[in-house]
Amino acid sequence: MNTALDHVIYFIGSGDAFFAGVALILAGLALSCLAERRPLLLTRNLTVLLGGTLVVVSAAPLDWWLYALLAVVTCVWLTLEWFSIGKVRYFARGTTMTVWLLAIGMELPYHFSPTLPALNNPTLFVIGDSVSAGMRENDEGTWPKLLARDSGIRVRDFSRMGATVGSARKQAELMNDDAGLVLLEIGGNDLLGSTSPDQFEERLDRLLADVCGRDRVVVMLELPLPPFANRFGMIQRTLAQNHDVYLIPKRIFIDLLTTSGATVDGIHLTPNGQELMAKTMWRHLEPAYARE
Repeated sequence: MNTALDHVIYFIGSGDAFFAGVALILAGLALSCLAERRPLLLTRNLTVLLGGTLVVVSAAPLDWWLYALLAVVTCVWLTLEWFSIGKVRYFARGTTMTVWLLAIGMELPYHFSPTLPALNNPTLFVIGDSVSAGMRENDEGTWPKLLARDSGIRVRDFSRMGATVGSARKQAELMNDDAGLVLLEIGGNDLLGSTSPDQFEERLDRLLADVCGRDRVVVMLELPLPPFANRFGMIQRTLAQNHDVYLIPKRIFIDLLTTSGATVDGIHLTPNGQELMAKTMWRHLEPAYARE
């Protein structure tokens, strides 16, 4: 990364903004316990406000009920602090800390990469958009081709420029009923285009139903989310769980996209970016190629 904007995009898209925001809110709780002087309490309020802002823009795809609980508990705590309502404040502080730690506990597992089961040299099927297909027809320098060349595995790449979760069902048909490892790099055009969350949910559910089978293991790249796009992430996580799909954390993809020289426009990969993507994907897929 070589610009301040790259750092900001990574900070939000990776989910780091969420954890930073929670840390600031917990710091505000600590300030409440340290002193009662007005300047310090003003600092606390500003710290909590900044933390809450970071949580909101992070678009962490937590359940709406948890967001509502966090907002209500935090507002009640701050109100009690303002009016200095005796021992009730201490209960409010403990409750606020508990619910924010709960939020961390619910979000944190999605930031660890899954370990794939050993599948004994499966065929890799890639279903993706122009990140995988490249920006030209029959591009020989795309990362699926580089991965096949460098790792020696069999790769069948069905990626298409402009693909969406809806159109990807046509790509999935080309797999027939063959067994193997399926990698889905899809959904970016839906997220940045005109697809509504309801349409995204319906179409992704159908796509996953098409590609998941008894003799297949499916891996999907989690989408880095812009501010206020929480629901796309919620849908992706829920459907991945429903269909037993492995999710590669969004920080992996956004780290690549914000690496200096990896993209031509922030999304489409340069030759260096294709090489980096191939190495990154192999690092996460390699366990599937261990012999049982």
